[in-house]
Amino acid sequence: MRNMASMMQKLSGLQGKMQELQNELASMQFEANAAGGQVRAAVNGKKQVVMIEIDPALMVPSEADLVADLVKVAISNAMEMAEAEQARRIAELTDGLPIPPGMSLPF
Repeated sequence: MRNMASMMQKLSGLQGKMQELQNELASMQFEANAAGGQVRAAVNGKKQVVMIEIDPALMVPSEADLVADLVKVAISNAMEMAEAEQARRIAELTDGLPIPPGMSLPF
């Protein structure tokens, strides 16, 4: 019973910390590139695309499909970076809490 009370106390403090973490992550930017930096993309912690830059040398009509693919790669890589940072931060925040396998935070 004592462990349950301790766990409930930890969980009640977790909600405020999770909100702080979400705000902090939202203000962060994660940048990735493709084709050796010819295409760059950045997303914020809310996983919203905030920047795309394309080297003008790639702007050839016959290469439109390639450029589109490179943009997708850059955005996907930036999203993965944002997700990895979020997972790392949540793991730090919940260290020691008995969270069931497969359950993700924020709820």
